[in-house]
Amino acid sequence: MPQVARKQSNRTNSKPTQKRKKPMAGFNFDPNKSEAVTKVVMNRQECTTYESAMSYINDRLKEMEKSGDWEWIQELTGPDGKKGLKVVATLKTMPIYWKHEEAGPTVDVLNPDGSKRETRKVLVNHSRYPVGSMEEGQAMIRALASGEVDAMNERVRVAAEAYADVVNVELPAINEKAAMLWTEDGHADKHGAWGEGDEAGARGKKMSKAKTYAMNTCKQKARRQLGYARWADTIRVVKD
Repeated sequence: MPQVARKQSNRTNSKPTQKRKKPMAGFNFDPNKSEAVTKVVMNRQECTTYESAMSYINDRLKEMEKSGDWEWIQELTGPDGKKGLKVVATLKTMPIYWKHEEAGPTVDVLNPDGSKRETRKVLVNHSRYPVGSMEEGQAMIRALASGEVDAMNERVRVAAEAYADVVNVELPAINEKAAMLWTEDGHADKHGAWGEGDEAGARGKKMSKAKTYAMNTCKQKARRQLGYARWADTIRVVKD
């Protein structure tokens, strides 16, 4: 039986060409607009002016109200041995002194090279304010933050000026003098250069406890030698 020739088809196995989608209307990609990940670290106020100090005090008040931990109200033992609540407010590390009085003598404040910077009267600073209850202490801190009590505002101004002097002059001078004492007292031979790590850490060299202690000892000695030691009453009692 004769074979019938099959009619060849013009169809092929290739897939039909897909139509390109049009860009989304209203959007034009621009890589120059992209942003890198940025970590924002909020530093506390400098506290070297009245305004920045008041801003710091108000932030601390909000933190204490939110957490319920009133760090500025402390139970402390007085010179008579009795415990009581005291308000101890600070601008970072600088106490706000509620009152100060002259102790009598004067002290020469020196520069690291031994030259005299100035002569100061020795002051007795009162950093503790007794309160009868936690509620009274909280009311005092709120009054301090309000800016409505002139006498308290003056105390904040004095503290801010003192803190500015500490940051800009006192601490740099103490560190410079301490670094000099570090070499003079032979610590460099035992612990290495001032301020450098001497112990292996996860991210390189870190400061060992022994070196940290030795550096703090030099700073305390420098503070005394430069005339920056704070007044402290020492009351000696005889045990029964």
